[in-house]
Amino acid sequence: MMFHLLFTSGLLFIILLCASIGSADGLCLPCRSTYSDVWRPGMPRRAVWNPKITSPTATTQWTVGSQVIVTWDLHNMPKQITNDRSMIVLGYSTPGKTNEHLDLKNPLASGFNVRQGQVTFTVPNVKPRNDYFIVLFGDSGNRSSAFPIKI
Repeated sequence: MMFHLLFTSGLLFIILLCASIGSADGLCLPCRSTYSDVWRPGMPRRAVWNPKITSPTATTQWTVGSQVIVTWDLHNMPKQITNDRSMIVLGYSTPGKTNEHLDLKNPLASGFNVRQGQVTFTVPNVKPRNDYFIVLFGDSGNRSSAFPIKI
């Protein structure tokens, strides 16, 4: 009985301690220890940048085996970017589903500097579809409009 009372009291103390620590800055203890994007005093702020993809657009059509250029808008680029090395992957959507079917194992381009504003690569041999899109990763992820890839 005494052990149960001590255990319950100790558990209650830990819960109250965590709640009081978390309420100081509006964050719970697990959030501050789990998420790396949460800012804490003394930590540098992240410069998250979402450049708009300017090509491909909804009127673009790619052909398997052709050279293409993906471009993005460099306006409003912050001076400090947390991660300037980027990657572009191909994905497609399925009507009524939320899965983006991103091909993370086979990037279209990777390791380039997002500050370049463009990258060139060869369209891979993929199944023809009308609902492909690309995602630009780096400091943040951006998704293009849907477009077709033909053979």
